[in-house]
Amino acid sequence: MKRLADMISSLLREGDVFARYGGEEFMVLLPNTELPSAFHIAQRLREIVSKEKVTVEQMNISFTISLGVANAQAFDSHAEDVIKRADQALYQSKAEGRNRVSLARADEL
Repeated sequence: MKRLADMISSLLREGDVFARYGGEEFMVLLPNTELPSAFHIAQRLREIVSKEKVTVEQMNISFTISLGVANAQAFDSHAEDVIKRADQALYQSKAEGRNRVSLARADEL
């Protein structure tokens, strides 16, 4: 997990925030980024991560990641509202076969 975290951190822009959010879940905050750009960044992260291989005890290990992308809406009263939509999109990615990026619907709360 450390290699994965280092890899993702190295791909982000200055001002972006990357943090662990639970056991095997991470969160990336992309300030001042419109939803289409955030989706593009998520796709780029997914593609780069899926090409990476790490050797552990002479075994090659590859990664795949599933991502959910959401943006803040005027009706959000708490950061948790955005996180909940992103989490729902993440689980949609996992349900559709993993190694995917899904956009959250603004009307899901």
